[in-house]
Amino acid sequence: MGGDQHRQDGGQQAAASPPSQRSEEPIVDPVDRPDPIIELYKKHVDRSLLRENLKLTPEQRLLKMMDLQRFAAELQRAGRAARKRP
Repeated sequence: MGGDQHRQDGGQQAAASPPSQRSEEPIVDPVDRPDPIIELYKKHVDRSLLRENLKLTPEQRLLKMMDLQRFAAELQRAGRAARKRP
């Protein structure tokens, strides 16, 4: 056993060594490090719309989505009708 710690799965894990004093960069857990791709997409998201939508009740959000689906279906019908005309 010595400097090893037992894990719950029965395996052994070496004891963590203290961080080096010479390191100039702080040690950042990968979970805490922002993903550059996500950060890029976040630039193009209007968060005010998200906040406004979250103020609605689940029922209000569902009704809003159903209205949007009706509108999309109407646009599709109008598009088909326009393509049929000479």
